[in-house]
Amino acid sequence: MEPLIHAKGSHNGQHDSHVLYIKKYNSTSLQPGNLVYVNITTPFGHYNIIRMVEQHNDTPSGYYYIISSNHNGFDSKAFGPVPASDILGKVIFIF
Repeated sequence: MEPLIHAKGSHNGQHDSHVLYIKKYNSTSLQPGNLVYVNITTPFGHYNIIRMVEQHNDTPSGYYYIISSNHNGFDSKAFGPVPASDILGKVIFIF
């Protein structure tokens, strides 16, 4: 699967992508397969990333399991489910 977003300096020669997202949304409306703009905090700093919501039966209420389009990507497999408060918006368009 190809990455959803290509950043500056990507090796495939593609240009930056632009993302349009909704800041005001009802977090209970998020469904598996939705793309979300997420603020992730790590020991190295804060990162705003785009990830896909995935459903897991053991995810606590008010939290979401998010996955990368790359099986080695930085996602909930590495840091666990994220609280709804860390989801900055629901992606509606990438161009």
